[in-house]
Amino acid sequence: MKQNPVSDTAHRLAVPPGKEILSIQLRPDGLSYAWTEQGVIQSAALTIPKGYSVSGMDDAFSRPRWPQRLFSSVQVCVPSPGALLIPEEWNRPEQYDRLLAGAGCPVPPGSQVMTASCPDHRAVLFSVCRPAVESLRKRYGQLIRFYHPLAVNLRQPKEQSTLLYIDRAGGTLTVSLSRGNELCYADVFPAEKDTEAVLIANRILETREIGACRIVVSGDGCTEMAAGLRRYYPEVILHPENENRNLFFPWTCV
Repeated sequence: MKQNPVSDTAHRLAVPPGKEILSIQLRPDGLSYAWTEQGVIQSAALTIPKGYSVSGMDDAFSRPRWPQRLFSSVQVCVPSPGALLIPEEWNRPEQYDRLLAGAGCPVPPGSQVMTASCPDHRAVLFSVCRPAVESLRKRYGQLIRFYHPLAVNLRQPKEQSTLLYIDRAGGTLTVSLSRGNELCYADVFPAEKDTEAVLIANRILETREIGACRIVVSGDGCTEMAAGLRRYYPEVILHPENENRNLFFPWTCV
């Protein structure tokens, strides 16, 4: 993964002084991370040869590009296809493993289940590598918050028309379909290629016999995904904060 420094002039956030934020994405191929310095986004990426083991995470933290500073908030995105949207009343730890296994996404060995709250009394269950969680919590303590892209999608502004949000990160495609304030569909898929994302979106819209629909695209390969979708649908746009979402700064949309 190559480093991707961000222009100071193009990416400035309204972050209060002393409230700097670190955002981390636990991708299959390594860490993508970004942080603010006086409201300016800086970013980088690292491969982790030892994987998300304790030693691998410690090695990442010791790299020169890792920001050695104090943060007021640390937010960790886990773009995993093994995620499940549930009603809030099911959000009880003793049920997590059973619910995920029943949905066809059992918790892998060495992982633990996290939950992220969503609007309308819903929650997303997803699994995270336990050594990565332990290492991050040891380093950042109570500052840290874990979340899934699906939880971010469901917090996007609603519209009166039919709206499909598509986001891809780390080979995972997150989609949500709504009509006005009503959520019609939400799911997560593995999608390594741009063409897979287009096929999945087509299948969702065709099987639900959706007519006119606005499609908002963000994340990895968003420009290519949008171009492919425009062959079939006239109203396809890039998320207005796409470059931030690609680095997964969730405070821009949560």
